[in-house]
Amino acid sequence: HLMNLLTDMIIAQDSSLDRESIPAYVRQCVDYIQQNLTSSISLDDLAKQFNISKYHMAKQFKRYMGAPPHEYLINLRIAKAKELLKYTDKTVADIAELVGFHHVNHFINLFQNREKMTPLAYRKKWAHLAPPIGTTTPAKSNL
Repeated sequence: HLMNLLTDMIIAQDSSLDRESIPAYVRQCVDYIQQNLTSSISLDDLAKQFNISKYHMAKQFKRYMGAPPHEYLINLRIAKAKELLKYTDKTVADIAELVGFHHVNHFINLFQNREKMTPLAYRKKWAHLAPPIGTTTPAKSNL
C-alpha cells in the first residue's frame, strides 16, 4: 500500500507529465471542477457526468492529479480564497461564499488546517506586499 502511495506521488509530481498524457476524462473532470468551483460536486456527480465508475475515476484522478477529486476541489477553492484575501477587501464570509463554502466556520477551519494560519492572518501577512484591488495608496508628500 505504501509503495502504491509513493508511486502515485512520484507520478503526480513528474514534470514530464504533460496535459496530453492525462486521460481525456481526467482532463475533462479537471475542467469541470474548475468551471464549477462554487458548486457542490461529489464523486458520484463526476462519475455520472463522464459515464465512468466512481472508483476508477477516483483512482485515476488521484494518479494523474496528485489528489482525489474532492481534495483537488478544496485546494482550488483555498487557492482562489488566497487570491481574494490578497487582492480584495472582501470579508472572510464573502470570500468563503464566493469560493463555494457555505459555512464560514468550515472555510476558516479548512484554511487554517492547510495554511497554518487563519484567513485574516493570511491577509495581514500579505497586506504590506499588495494593496487590495480598487484601493489607492496615499500620495507621498514632498514637504
